[in-house]
Amino acid sequence: MSEAFRINNVDRGTIKMTAPIAELKIVDPDTFETLKFDPAIDTLLSFAKKCATNVIVDKKAKIEDMKAKGKLLPLLMKY
Repeated sequence: MSEAFRINNVDRGTIKMTAPIAELKIVDPDTFETLKFDPAIDTLLSFAKKCATNVIVDKKAKIEDMKAKGKLLPLLMKY
């Protein structure tokens, strides 16, 4: 992962802060679709916080289970 971050010039902190966006999209796409991101009003961090507030206990458990099994990212790009 460190190599991927370096190649794409993204720091680990940014990935950590915005991870709730991807996590909610994967475990609860219906709830994710109800959230709107307006770049004129929202920052990426504020949208990530909206997503994080919608990750309730059962969704958090599913996320942790998927992470443990290496299945949180359903599509992996191969180079």
